[in-house]
Amino acid sequence: MRYIAYDRVSTQKQGRSGLGLDDQRRMVQRFLRDDDERVVEFTETAARRLSRNASFVMVLRNSEVDFRACDLPDANTLTMGIMASFARHEAEQISKRTRAALAQTKARGFILGKPENFTHSHRTQGVVVIQENARVHPANRQAGDGRALE
Repeated sequence: MRYIAYDRVSTQKQGRSGLGLDDQRRMVQRFLRDDDERVVEFTETAARRLSRNASFVMVLRNSEVDFRACDLPDANTLTMGIMASFARHEAEQISKRTRAALAQTKARGFILGKPENFTHSHRTQGVVVIQENARVHPANRQAGDGRALE
């Protein structure tokens, strides 16, 4: 049988270090039999998760490409399609929850974004908020009046 290997990692740092890729390549090697041939190997870094792309898995299935996952060798196109659909749904739910949490955080007056993009007034306001939280937080008030030791 002839195979095309596909390896991926989530971050550029993982891609540079090889963390995760080496393990994936060993997994592919263990999967292959002596008479199998690895035709080519694709490696992606910081790419969308193939496993969450149900339409891509279905395109493979419809084009009669025999798709195998080395970490799930008994899976077939039906189970891979179902798993990809569930993974995609979960990714959408995570995205919705993250957007809702960020909206709540912003509504509470927090400024979102990278600190290097903050203006001087944003940084000053952040220090004021941190100091105020430290003054009024119940645990800090309790520790300051000695009751924490009782």
